[in-house]
Amino acid sequence: MNNQVKRKYYYLLLNILALCMVYVFFSQPAIVKAETNEITNSEDVPDEFSEKILEDSETSSTEILGEENALLAPATEISGNVSEELGDKENETTGYKAESPEIISPEEKNKSDKTLTDNNELNPTEAENVPEQTSATAAEEVLEPVTETVAEGVLEKVAETVEENVLEETTVTSEVNEKRSITQNDSAEQTESEQIEEDSEIPTVSKTGTAEEVLYVQTRTLAVRPAKNSAELLGLLTQGTKISGFREGVWIRITYNDETAYIAAKFTDTIPPAPQVEENFYVQTATLAVRPAKNSTELLGLLTQGTKISGYREGVWIRTTYNGQTAYIAAKFTDTTPLLILETFYTINKVPVRPFKDAKTSLGILPSGSLLKGYREGAWTRIDYKGQEAFIATRLTTKAGLGLILDISEWQDPELMDFDLISKQISGVILRIGTTDRVSGKGYFKDKHFERFYEEFTRRNVPVGGYWYSIAANRQEGIGEANEVLKHIQDKTFNLPIFWDTENEKFQKDIPANLLTDAALGFIKTLEAQGIYPGIYGSAWWLNNKIEMNRLNEYPVWVANYKTDYPAYSGEYGLWQFTNEARLAGYPYNLDLSIMYTDYTKTTHSINSEVFYVQSRTLAVRPAKNSTELLGILVKGNQVYGKREGAWIRITYNGQTAYIAAKFTGTTSPSITEFYVQSRTLAVRPAKDSTVLLGKLTRGTKITGYREGAWIRTTYNGQTAYIAAKFTDAVFPSIPEMFCVQSRTLAVRPAKDSTVLLGKLTRGTKITGYREGAWIRITYDGKTAYIATKFTNTVPSSKIVYLDPGHGGKDSGAYYNGIREETLNLKISNLAKVGLEKLNYRVIVSRTSDEYKDIYDRAADANRKNPDIFVSVHNNATTNPYSNGIMTFYYKYYKEFQPVINKEMHNDPVRVEESRKLAEELQRVLIKDTGAFDQGVQRNTFVVLRETKMPAVLLELGFMSNPAELQKLTTSVYQNILANAVVKGIHNYFIQ
Repeated sequence: MNNQVKRKYYYLLLNILALCMVYVFFSQPAIVKAETNEITNSEDVPDEFSEKILEDSETSSTEILGEENALLAPATEISGNVSEELGDKENETTGYKAESPEIISPEEKNKSDKTLTDNNELNPTEAENVPEQTSATAAEEVLEPVTETVAEGVLEKVAETVEENVLEETTVTSEVNEKRSITQNDSAEQTESEQIEEDSEIPTVSKTGTAEEVLYVQTRTLAVRPAKNSAELLGLLTQGTKISGFREGVWIRITYNDETAYIAAKFTDTIPPAPQVEENFYVQTATLAVRPAKNSTELLGLLTQGTKISGYREGVWIRTTYNGQTAYIAAKFTDTTPLLILETFYTINKVPVRPFKDAKTSLGILPSGSLLKGYREGAWTRIDYKGQEAFIATRLTTKAGLGLILDISEWQDPELMDFDLISKQISGVILRIGTTDRVSGKGYFKDKHFERFYEEFTRRNVPVGGYWYSIAANRQEGIGEANEVLKHIQDKTFNLPIFWDTENEKFQKDIPANLLTDAALGFIKTLEAQGIYPGIYGSAWWLNNKIEMNRLNEYPVWVANYKTDYPAYSGEYGLWQFTNEARLAGYPYNLDLSIMYTDYTKTTHSINSEVFYVQSRTLAVRPAKNSTELLGILVKGNQVYGKREGAWIRITYNGQTAYIAAKFTGTTSPSITEFYVQSRTLAVRPAKDSTVLLGKLTRGTKITGYREGAWIRTTYNGQTAYIAAKFTDAVFPSIPEMFCVQSRTLAVRPAKDSTVLLGKLTRGTKITGYREGAWIRITYDGKTAYIATKFTNTVPSSKIVYLDPGHGGKDSGAYYNGIREETLNLKISNLAKVGLEKLNYRVIVSRTSDEYKDIYDRAADANRKNPDIFVSVHNNATTNPYSNGIMTFYYKYYKEFQPVINKEMHNDPVRVEESRKLAEELQRVLIKDTGAFDQGVQRNTFVVLRETKMPAVLLELGFMSNPAELQKLTTSVYQNILANAVVKGIHNYFIQ
């Protein structure tokens, strides 16, 4: 009995051993094949790297395949239960494949011609050694290892079933040989055997759910398919989407767009996903590839070491935004803390030194502008302080740049300065040269310490620059300030730029950006023309908002912004004034300090001491005395700065030393004349008698130039040019008139005194033309033509113009240098009246002498006489002596200023619109005919504009506060030009 039992167990053990051998025999090829396939795909990846990949695959494959698995899943015919099991097998098998295009080891790089480096660098001259795959190819590659896994899984189940069957047969054989009845124990064994047989069946992974569940998508995107294991895609659900459905194994059956659909259950949960948290990351490697998608071989760009980026973790990737589009970088080459690099920096404020981060106690205080070295650790910077480790707030520091620049003015006392000690702590100094008077707006002032500071620092070989504190509001004023600078820097050499300082709230804040930029260019270009290296200074806000910096790209920028760790200026800059509370050894009070990022100290520039004017028509510029080589040509009237050296003058020309002959220069400017084009068009030529045409000037165009016989030499589009003198005059051409033919017929001819006939005009024909002696110039069939004046009459006008010369009597208006505005206004108005009456307009005036008339009375008088238009003539004034130009106003309604005698018509839309048209035409003609600076058409609620019922404008014809413009306004020639322009503008308004 006992021997039989022993034999039975021996047989059982032998059978188990045999089954194990069978299992090993049949399963080994599949395992080897799977391993071989993996190694083949890896292309000889080293063992240690493969181990790293297999470790990473456990965490990365689910996240990567969560987005891609649904798209790449092969259409198979395996059962639902087996396919559920394969969901995880597929991830395990393809875990390495998903990572290989991005994460490449240093050893693999050495074995490949074209590959990414270990730190994800991309050789710009090579392509990455990662094959591009279509979705179909990727699906096929995933399918092969999955199929092998299926074979392994089924084989395991077969082996288990075979083992159980053999066991059952062995038990039965033993019982037959012993010829025994089944005992209670045998019955128990039989029951146990039956249970084993039941367990040997292939199990289902999960049971089909009968209750509808509410689920949430856990992955970033989840594929929706028409059937389980289908390769077709109905759509995508995004992370956090709430869905209702029925669990069917590894799938959830849902309704999508009114049809049955399936999603993978493993990427859902019954609770919403935690919201993604945006994090800040720092690049830890030298360069890091930026890609449009995970595992993509396409490169969007490279990030350099230390770059800070914001993004969201998605497994082994970080999703971020790059140049406005979604992009991915490898997470393993980033960290949430920046690299610790020893840096040099300055404090930008008074900074407490702490014994440890977040400490409440202080080891001491560092003054603003202190130069330090340390390691930035997020919000804190670790430094060495008196031999021990300490911390200061990072936000109170800034990077050091190329050097420390001091700027000083008369507000710093030179008697308190130790120039030797200060000079050792700085890389350069910028001195205030002067300023324009900020209180009265009159005159220029040189900084009282400029000469002393210049001498002290240049003697110690400290690079020196300068700045001018500006109040300029336009180009002409900027030029005036530059000329003042040139007076003060004669015989001085500079190694830093000379800056135009724009920050004046009183005079510049309300100036439009285009005009303020014009002022900057007026200053900068004037200095540049004399060999000076100029730049612009302003606060970050001012430069960002008040200056059109795109027009100043080629010049140095010095930006000011205090108590912050960056300048906040949107453009490029070479200097940053980061504090006005710095302390330097050698001076007891606060100082302004700047960091230099562009090395300006290598530039040396200066102007020469004398001003010369070219007296000859042309003057050769040569690289050396007596040289036959020609650098360029100066023309008559050109102004140059230079130093006399015998028969030659040394100058700076296009940035280099050059020479001109002294005998063809003088210290006074040759006369220059203003001319007006009298013909309809006038050819502009590059040389006298040339047949080449540079362009054409139209009738009335004002030009300046030098008369040379029958020609006038002028400048056209930046180059010397010539026009015929006989078609010009010193006075403005006549204005158009309306004529009526009085004879039965009147010949139309192509030229004066011509016998050729272009056509005939009949009696009563009305035509607009210009009187030219005995002839009238007209336009006939689109061509210039002439008719005899004696056979015409001027046509009486039915229009009435009301002219209002402003001020008078006890109200003199502006008063400068003994000149009253009321007098100028009356003279110009009377001249305009004569011109209008020649065109047969009926003219009414508010006053004819120096008498006072209330402004409301003027408006009431105009309303009673009901003219077609109202024109008030004025001249301007301001506290700024450099303001100049012409402006024209029309009415704008302000609720604070209600009409008194014109409640019905003051804001009538037709009246306001006609006022605008009249204002724009007058402004256009005035600027064109005078060449004055265009201050533009503006709106205001002046009484004479508000209380008149007809279209009304107010003219400001010039600034009496500007000495140069006042001198011009007092001349009869300029007064006639202004009056003729007013007449022409009014006439154009009526005939257009």
